[in-house]
Amino acid sequence: TNVSWYQEQGFLPQAILNFIGQLGWTHPEGKEIFSLDEFIQLFKLEDVSPAGPVFDETKLRWMNGKYIREILTDDELFTEIKKYVTLPIAEDQIKKVIPLIKERIEVLSQVNDLLKFLLPEQSVDLELVKKQSKKTSKEIEQLLTDLKTDLEKLEKWETAEIEKVIRDLKGKYENWGGRDYFMTIRVATTAFSVTPPLFDSIEVLGKELVLKRINIAIESL
Repeated sequence: TNVSWYQEQGFLPQAILNFIGQLGWTHPEGKEIFSLDEFIQLFKLEDVSPAGPVFDETKLRWMNGKYIREILTDDELFTEIKKYVTLPIAEDQIKKVIPLIKERIEVLSQVNDLLKFLLPEQSVDLELVKKQSKKTSKEIEQLLTDLKTDLEKLEKWETAEIEKVIRDLKGKYENWGGRDYFMTIRVATTAFSVTPPLFDSIEVLGKELVLKRINIAIESL
């Protein structure tokens, strides 16, 4: 495989160096994550195993994800992510969601799939809504109508306030299973069944866009 492939996928140089350092050599303390400086300090040629090392891409992806989540700061990750974003999304929005998406990234090229929910023109798949909730169109319409009403009343569009509204509304829909309830709201507001944390995502999307998507969903049922 060409080195350029690893660059295109979004493997971090420091993660690759860390991974290569383990091929045929083991850290004296058994550590898997260590810096190049630490490797230089501890490495001894006589400690290299004569057995042929195995290049495990799955482990490399895991290690790259560890670097993304635990080694890079949010500002450093933003600098790296910008190189891979091809969607028309403002930098301030990308910065807001970095703490939300970093837990889901193994390689930087995954970022566009994780940011798609921010696109204003992203349509809501009503069939997906129905499939996720396993409820009738009338039941879904009632839930989304109540949700819209409660969210419209919010004066502070903040994660904690949004979460309170959605959790309080659940008391009115006790016949809905938790997964069906929250997944229906997730798809109707974010347009996807898999996104960063729901309440944070709704805050980042903004009140206007969220209410617009809910309206579209209601009108289409």
